[in-house]
Amino acid sequence: MKALILTMTCGEGHNSIAKNFAEFFKNAGVETEIVDIYRAKKFDKWINNHAYLLSCKYIPKIYHKIWTRLKYSDPDKRRYKNTFQTSIKCCLKDVENEIKKFQPDFIVCTHFNASGVVDRLRRENRIDKNIKLFSYLTDFYPHPCWEDSIGVDYVFIINSCAEKQLVDKGFKKEQLVEVGFPVNARFFEKTDKREIRKKLGLDENLFTVMVSSGGFGIGRNYNVLKKLLLCKSKVQIIIANGHNKSSFVHCQNIIKSKNLTNVLNLGFADNMHELLGCSDVSVSRGGCATLCEAIAKNVPVIARENIIINEAENADFLQQRGCCVRLKKLDELPKIIDDLNENRMRYKEMSEACNGILKTDTLQNVLNFIKSVV
Repeated sequence: MKALILTMTCGEGHNSIAKNFAEFFKNAGVETEIVDIYRAKKFDKWINNHAYLLSCKYIPKIYHKIWTRLKYSDPDKRRYKNTFQTSIKCCLKDVENEIKKFQPDFIVCTHFNASGVVDRLRRENRIDKNIKLFSYLTDFYPHPCWEDSIGVDYVFIINSCAEKQLVDKGFKKEQLVEVGFPVNARFFEKTDKREIRKKLGLDENLFTVMVSSGGFGIGRNYNVLKKLLLCKSKVQIIIANGHNKSSFVHCQNIIKSKNLTNVLNLGFADNMHELLGCSDVSVSRGGCATLCEAIAKNVPVIARENIIINEAENADFLQQRGCCVRLKKLDELPKIIDDLNENRMRYKEMSEACNGILKTDTLQNVLNFIKSVV
């Protein structure tokens, strides 16, 4: 059996999910290949990626308005007639060639742009009609333009909360398969916080705050660090800056200027399972992969202020279930950290609320379902 996974670099979450699927499939004996749909169009890849990053950093309110308008406009009037079709046109031929070359039995898409591509290729009879097409909804609720993917065979969803919006966009309920979030198994492993802290050179007994902002390091972690230094209770801080070198340098300058010994400042971290495994709370944006990795480790989340709408929807979903607090403004952070540090009952309630939100066997469930229909 052969699997082709189509992803898109728009933040690191989609690529992380693609890698988790690929690793599991390969271990199960499925020949697997990952393809970024914009790999042959460097400029278009750059435009898509930087438009997303700039929206996150500078115009979240405008992004919110555009997103909301697109998401809730009449899907029957928009389907296959919107600018989204123009944005994916440039990569159709390359993806078509890759599919014909690799000849997969099934395709899994980890970004709705990829779903739109395979939907269009199927509609235009440019790929084998026997190839099963699967899409994975990488947030708790669907993005705009999902109406352009109703031609795929199935959509894997994290939770049933997404069903109504997807059905409203034209999907049949039979196309929707609830499987959970494909967190890497390492995040579900039981770990000893004190042992990991010792390994990392941290105090084994101090309340530990993990600060992260995704692989691209959006969010000016140095501002978070400044606020955490105002906490009245004793804490130690781990900062993962991702690929944001500027943020790393800013944090490093603060550490040196104040001679701080309770801060571990990192660039891009490939051991997030360990960093979260030794943390008591995570301060992050609302990317679903980032949030779910923390939840898998039973680490309560404090979601950043001014996050874009899809991240806010993810954070709201978890806040309603008691394991997340959304910041309205960054000034609230020290008080919340002090409360969680000193009020152990509240902390315990938030930590325990993480249980049951994620399925531990998502990857196996996905593969089992695929095998049952391919």
